[in-house]
Amino acid sequence: MTEYRGYNIDGDGTYGMKVIKPTTKGSVPGELRGMFTTPSFAMKAIDMFLMNKEINKEIGRASCRE
Repeated sequence: MTEYRGYNIDGDGTYGMKVIKPTTKGSVPGELRGMFTTPSFAMKAIDMFLMNKEINKEIGRASCRE
């Protein structure tokens, strides 16, 4: 198991595929559900999810100022 930016990347128990699980209680966001062939693909998905989350937060702040 690998921990990366608040998520665990773990084997699914079959076929060597990887799944993303939260390090704390709760569910995995829909964008991160599924299976990944390597930990690096899972890490890229986490990076993209967190980047999009930050962008959406910035857009929300900008629209409040107008």
